[in-house]
Amino acid sequence: MKNKILIAILAVGIAPFAAFSQVDITPTYGYNFGAKISGYSGGLKMKGAETFGIKIDMIREDGSGLQFAYTYASSYVNITDYSHPGFPGIETKFADVTENYYLLGGIKTLETGGILEPYGTFSLGAAYYNFTNVDSYYYLAQSDALRFALGFGLGAKIMFSEHIGLDVHIRALAPISYGGIGIGIGTGGVSGGVYAGSSFISGDVGGGLVIRLGNEI
Repeated sequence: MKNKILIAILAVGIAPFAAFSQVDITPTYGYNFGAKISGYSGGLKMKGAETFGIKIDMIREDGSGLQFAYTYASSYVNITDYSHPGFPGIETKFADVTENYYLLGGIKTLETGGILEPYGTFSLGAAYYNFTNVDSYYYLAQSDALRFALGFGLGAKIMFSEHIGLDVHIRALAPISYGGIGIGIGTGGVSGGVYAGSSFISGDVGGGLVIRLGNEI
């Protein structure tokens, strides 16, 4: 009975992958150019930083498929707050921040079977921001932020063999639906300072080593 249950669990786990001819696993390294957003009483600027992550592409024979992407960056955030009693209107450091994107979506390879495989992606998921060393003026109002996010981009895989290649890509990453100071930095309870309730888009470029499993399309 236990063996039958184990087989059933394995079947359920493997079934989603059965329709895909190949799986590409790509550890990635890159750079996020940061972002800037302005409100009626100030603004916020996230500094650019190195990124690390992994992409898993599951591709069908027609070149379409699914992509899971995780991206991590460690950076810091500056703030310009005209209501700040100590530094009104002066850009100062707000906090250190780690940025995590978890995205799942579609990938379409435009040309298959050759050395160069250009592709496009569109993904949905979540962005999680962890703030540390928050400015003492804001720390009571600040907490980590989890936001719905989307990403879209273009890239290409340069295959040196059937199973090894190089990936290069450029993406736009955007957290959606937040208030306070951009990515959920709420100052209303402390100073009534910066409030910018719209999304920002940050640019991300990178690449990595492609490890291909399965048959080449």
